[in-house]
Amino acid sequence: MKVDSRQEVYDLARKGQADLVISHYGHSQADAFFTEGLGLLPRIVFANQSALIGPLADPAGVRGLTDAVAAFRRIADTRSPFVVDSSETERYLAEFLWEAAGRPDREDWYFDDGLQGPEAVRDAARRGGYTLWGLVPFLQFRERSGIEMEPSVVADSLFQRFMVCVVVNPERIKGVNVEGAKALQRYLMAPATQARIRAFRSLGSSSDVVAWGSQQQRSVLAGSLALALLPSYEDASPPLTREIPGSYCTMGTCRTMTGTPTRTPARCKFFWNCSEECRRQKRFKLFSV
Repeated sequence: MKVDSRQEVYDLARKGQADLVISHYGHSQADAFFTEGLGLLPRIVFANQSALIGPLADPAGVRGLTDAVAAFRRIADTRSPFVVDSSETERYLAEFLWEAAGRPDREDWYFDDGLQGPEAVRDAARRGGYTLWGLVPFLQFRERSGIEMEPSVVADSLFQRFMVCVVVNPERIKGVNVEGAKALQRYLMAPATQARIRAFRSLGSSSDVVAWGSQQQRSVLAGSLALALLPSYEDASPPLTREIPGSYCTMGTCRTMTGTPTRTPARCKFFWNCSEECRRQKRFKLFSV
């Protein structure tokens, strides 16, 4: 399986270079790709999580609230600084929260200076105030920088953006490995997969940072993905051994008889003691890119 992460994933799919696309449901190219009949029915597989980021002192007293509108209203009522993150998602959320909170006067506490991501967080920290950003990129930034800010409000479903996987339509685009794409889609939606990823924790977060089935937090996938699947392999017993230059086991759980994890660059081997999960995945091999 070859994985490509970029904004223009649907461009790759239009060129026949992807079998399955994973993107935000609101991706600028998603509607056209589907309405033109180039993709099969989108399936929601997880959600991308934003968060209200605030200082440890929490001057507005919003830490742990589950209602983002109530939290924003407290920020406005206490005139605590709020810095707009001008990226598309966070700007939309800021405008929504301002409208839902009753359109409070923005003078002297609401700062919109065109900052994004880390710069917005730094400015909010300097002012002792709040901002909005993606949960995972914030946690990564905090780990690198040591900035004294925290995810103050996370649990409101307003902060979730659905992500979907779309199988490329083989009747419109030639060369699509539709069976492999559908198999991977089924795997992503399987209860066992969703439960396994639902329990994932990252960077010291006490919250789940992956939201499967569109229910909870944030995916570990950065941006959008285009996946080109290799041809399927027939089931084999004993486990399949096959050389594929430049590839390795998708699961990363293949082990030698001594229990050493195996990721040799020249081949992907499924040893006799592979996990059952790894055996089920032998048709999906991840190309090094």
